[in-house]
Amino acid sequence: MNSAQNAHENKLPENAVIYRGGNCTLETIDGRAYFRTDGQRYRLSSHPYEPCTYLIDENEHQKTIHNAFEIDSALREFGSGRTLRAITGTVYDAAAFCRLLSQAAAYAGDEVDIDYLEAMQIVDAVRARGAVSKETARDPAELGLAGSKYLPRLLHAKKIRQTKDGRCYAG
Repeated sequence: MNSAQNAHENKLPENAVIYRGGNCTLETIDGRAYFRTDGQRYRLSSHPYEPCTYLIDENEHQKTIHNAFEIDSALREFGSGRTLRAITGTVYDAAAFCRLLSQAAAYAGDEVDIDYLEAMQIVDAVRARGAVSKETARDPAELGLAGSKYLPRLLHAKKIRQTKDGRCYAG
């Protein structure tokens, strides 16, 4: 394969919807990557060496997700229906990637590590399952926490609490 063929294969589609679900859309417009959520549009960019993923709003304000994904590669994989494994070991499809981007967009700070966002997604999932107090606490396996590398950290940070009988809830 010559370099012109390789460049063509590595190029993003000019205009394509990569994923649409819930309140988010992952798309390309004029060959550039964009993410839309809650009425806000972000241009997506990345730095491949750490790697960092950047969400840049229409006012050029940038949010950085450290240790995340190289955007062009991720969109090509998701556009082909494939998944990617993050540096954390978590496997992402387009829907999971959009959840990550949505969470980063809502994050109060300008910089966040993918590891932190993944841990907070677990807390959100525990809340969504109704485990929000000692009375509504549930078994870790039922909450998807059994064997989670994040559970000890979340317990230490008191984001997840544990009852005396081992049930868990979002603190």
